[in-house]
Amino acid sequence: MLLMLLCAATAWGQQISIVDFAKYKKDPTKVPAKVPNDKKNALLHLLTDQKGFTFKADGKTEIEAEEGEGRLILALPDKTTYLTVEHPDFGQTTWKAPLKKGMRRKRVYKATLIAFNPDKPYKVDKQWVVMRIEPKNAIVTMDSTTVITRDGKAQFVLPIGKHEYKVETPFYKEETGTVEVSDSTKTLLTVNMQPIYSYITVRSPRSNMEIYIDNERCGTTEGTSRRLAAGTHRVTLLNGGLCYYDAMVDVGSSEKVVLELKESDMKMVKWTGFNRSRPTVAVVPKKEENALEAKMKSLKQGIKKDNKKEEKNSASMMMPPENVTANVKFKVPDDSTEIWIDRQCVSKGSWQGTLQGGYHAVNTVKDGIESKTMLLWVNDNMPIEMSLGDPMMERGYLNVHSNVIGASIWIDGKFVGLTPCVVTLINATRECEVELWKGQRMNKAKVRPKSNDMVDVNIELETAIE
Repeated sequence: MLLMLLCAATAWGQQISIVDFAKYKKDPTKVPAKVPNDKKNALLHLLTDQKGFTFKADGKTEIEAEEGEGRLILALPDKTTYLTVEHPDFGQTTWKAPLKKGMRRKRVYKATLIAFNPDKPYKVDKQWVVMRIEPKNAIVTMDSTTVITRDGKAQFVLPIGKHEYKVETPFYKEETGTVEVSDSTKTLLTVNMQPIYSYITVRSPRSNMEIYIDNERCGTTEGTSRRLAAGTHRVTLLNGGLCYYDAMVDVGSSEKVVLELKESDMKMVKWTGFNRSRPTVAVVPKKEENALEAKMKSLKQGIKKDNKKEEKNSASMMMPPENVTANVKFKVPDDSTEIWIDRQCVSKGSWQGTLQGGYHAVNTVKDGIESKTMLLWVNDNMPIEMSLGDPMMERGYLNVHSNVIGASIWIDGKFVGLTPCVVTLINATRECEVELWKGQRMNKAKVRPKSNDMVDVNIELETAIE
């Protein structure tokens, strides 16, 4: 009878165990500050979701546990060597600390407390969800948890049931959905995001043929453009200074056009060069825009009497011939983009009409974002057809992070969020100043955003015990 009771007590005690004992200096819930310690006692963090335990240090001193998030914190007397753990459902066990002199005061330890009841069937209440994302740089939100991935992988341990997710990355369509987690196996979820930009791939039947898309060289024999806005783009093939193909190609939003040219398409065409084949367009920085417009206005009105003769001759050369009008057609990527001519909104999506000879300021506006202003020079009656860019393509993203969580981010003196944070729609035409503040600590850096791309900004702050 005594032997049976001893075996039963041993089996009962085996339902509780303490594993993964270690000493640590930092508390992961309070990064970067050091974990609080106790000058008189040793602190033991037992990681567990269960409650109802009683503890005795060295089998005699009863210890009251302090409940934390996913843990129980015990303040143990100096040099505690073993711990007695009891629970009304899981039984009792005695655990010996794997230290020669026991757990010492002023030091903090951690371990995992495992307990289960053999009378109740074991049921998994959480399971892994593993996400594979393309492109690899993405912001993933699962329920209310947000992570930033740089390798295309994101993992979550979630309760059994349905969960909502959202995946975001610059210049791709946002992906949302629901994933159902079962208790049988981990869930693998693949997310292939669709780009909001377009591109053109050109393949030539002849070798050593230089390929140009929108007057930019992108390869030999085969070439792919950079990110393009939807609209009309020019494809040109050159060899030895001679042009064998020159045509305009229409590309829709998020479209991938593959232009497979045949030998019959290779015909020598008259080509006068890139500069003469398109209207003269100058991109004007914002600061100089008003001054240039004022100067053009004065040129149109004539030169003042007291100007020098050389200035009159120079101005007259810039003035267009009299009675010059040109039929002009502008297209933009989508119907929500506004077209502005000479500081007036004339249409959305597309515009067709006539323009008088001379300079005209042309730009686009979408969601309050304004593109660079282009000065279009009309000096003859030849028709002009142009695709205007999406102003969003001139904006960039900054992925701002630091060694300190929750530092305030200021860009050019404007508060934009807390670290870590992806700041969107930053003007990519100039350098900006990024400042990070946390308490009295501050650091800053000069950053040049990239148009239609994301730049990583890592600014470190001096750590301090808080």
